[in-house]
Amino acid sequence: MMYRSFEDCTSVLGDVIEIDYYLARTLCAESGQSDNDLLFHLVLALSVFLRQGHSCLPLAVIANEQCFASPDADPQTDGLPVPAGYRFPDIDSLRAGLSSVDLSPGAGRGLVLDNGRLYIRRYWLYEQEVSAAINQRRGDKPLTDGQMEKLAGLLTACYDDPAISADSSEADEVNWSKVAVANSLIRNFSILTGGPGTGKTYTATRLLLALQELHDGQLTISLAAPTGKAAQRLNESITLGKARLAAQGIPDEKLNRIPGDAKTLHRLLGFRPQAVRPGYDADRLLPCDVLLVDEASMIDLPMLTRLFRAIKPDAILIMLGDPNQLPSVEVGSVLAELTRGEQNRFSPSAASTIARLTGEKRLKVQDNVSDHTVTLTKSWRFAGAVGELATAVVNGDGLRGWQLLEGRADTKRNHAAKATEPGEDSRLSLIEDANLTEWFEGFVKEQVSAVSHAVDLADAFSAFARFRLLTPHRVGARGVEALNARVETLLAKSNSAIDPGRHYMGRPIMVTENDYSARLFNGDIGLVWRNSQGRLVACFEEGKDEAGHTLFREISLVRLPRVETVYVMTIHKTQGSEFDHVAIVLPEHDSRLLSRQLLYTGITRAKTAVTVAGSQAVWTQAVQRVATRYSGLGAKLSSQPGG
Repeated sequence: MMYRSFEDCTSVLGDVIEIDYYLARTLCAESGQSDNDLLFHLVLALSVFLRQGHSCLPLAVIANEQCFASPDADPQTDGLPVPAGYRFPDIDSLRAGLSSVDLSPGAGRGLVLDNGRLYIRRYWLYEQEVSAAINQRRGDKPLTDGQMEKLAGLLTACYDDPAISADSSEADEVNWSKVAVANSLIRNFSILTGGPGTGKTYTATRLLLALQELHDGQLTISLAAPTGKAAQRLNESITLGKARLAAQGIPDEKLNRIPGDAKTLHRLLGFRPQAVRPGYDADRLLPCDVLLVDEASMIDLPMLTRLFRAIKPDAILIMLGDPNQLPSVEVGSVLAELTRGEQNRFSPSAASTIARLTGEKRLKVQDNVSDHTVTLTKSWRFAGAVGELATAVVNGDGLRGWQLLEGRADTKRNHAAKATEPGEDSRLSLIEDANLTEWFEGFVKEQVSAVSHAVDLADAFSAFARFRLLTPHRVGARGVEALNARVETLLAKSNSAIDPGRHYMGRPIMVTENDYSARLFNGDIGLVWRNSQGRLVACFEEGKDEAGHTLFREISLVRLPRVETVYVMTIHKTQGSEFDHVAIVLPEHDSRLLSRQLLYTGITRAKTAVTVAGSQAVWTQAVQRVATRYSGLGAKLSSQPGG
């Protein structure tokens, strides 16, 4: 081996950490290839790719590439040699260099080479499990004439919605919500995608009602989402959906069959501290006939594998999500992989059944199509300026997005910082770098300070939900850590009770580690508040009572797991959340973390107003960069019959 030690390796290669080095050494030795420098560098690259969220390393991507160089290092400043990196050979040389070792799936080694993709075996097995589970659930389920007639009548009643009927344009469009319900009724695996406000949970509520009708109300249904906030929002959306159906005359006895108690995926599967396996897996299956999972873009490959292991072979799995959002923090981009290719295409048999159920005969028919996905295309609440900005970003039109920001920017700082009241038209604000400090101080004074001035806990949570400062990074002058510190310093000038870094009345906190005993999970957000005894405690929202009032749970400060101040959040951490006004603070310079999906995710957290603070150059670079996750899952699915 050309490197005697980790230190020797990092003197030549940048971006390599200890786990990369020791994984490469271990797997090369296990394969009997300790002196194979090419394989060693490929495993180094594979380890780096895994840390970046890819499940594999495609050889075609790495061929002819100079990797592990550190172009930003300055030997005169750092006093250290600049890592020169390693250039991989062309694709034919890569294949020839690997021909001396059997890395086929059947060889049983820690490395797997499959269709030009290099894997750690564990992730190759994950993809195999998921693709097999989905393929097992593929295919249409036949419905009897009696079932068709009953379901068609129910769907007619479900979609006799005044809100839709009032929109004259809807009569000329395919009702994709109705089509999605019909499509999911004839299969055990389906995905419903769409941007914000397109009615995914509106549709899901009607689907669950129809499934219960099809099975005479005997189904056990579970609801889940990746985070506590996303689960809470799913509960709220289902409750609203049931209320709308009740207003349309659907009897309570039928609506009561739809649950409203979504759990986090960790809680659903029964994860416990120090436990090697979750409570539910292949040996102890979840006791549900239907599982509906929201915010599926946040699900990583290992979690989806565990989910498929834990559900019954004949259980119905329904996934909701927006594939244009950021992928999961961990390995995989499963929603994007599962929804690749043209959407809203149906096999002849599926199209025929859907037409009988809905009366919709304008569907596009295609043989050998993967028709488990329906995409909702009409946004009912996400129109106006914010919707236009999100559309420009997802289409890669950075110039159009910037022009929207410039054309709708408010030149009066105080007005730009003021969150839009519910019911007003959505609007945009642009704060360029030169005005950032003044705007930031105004935003803190007018928006952030409203939390500590709230009259009670419910008012404080309401005030905190009206805004959120977002940034792509944790570190740096415009990262989460620095901006949160700036907020607390500014607040402390007018409130002596605020002690930055310590607990104080009105401090917003985010849990950063799972604590199963306290039922607190990474990403949960609460407020420090005084309880009825006058003691500071941590308070977390916990659903609503029958009257619709928010319930809160108190946790002693000494029982809290690790938490951090959260006036400012990374965009990644906001997935599954929603705020009235979102302010996105861009870094001063381009970063490889910036991407089209990141901006889209940040923008679509806003209900009414978006402020972007930063330069056009950084904005444009972010919109142009598409975050790509390499995987073989989509190829495994598309290679199957009907895929």
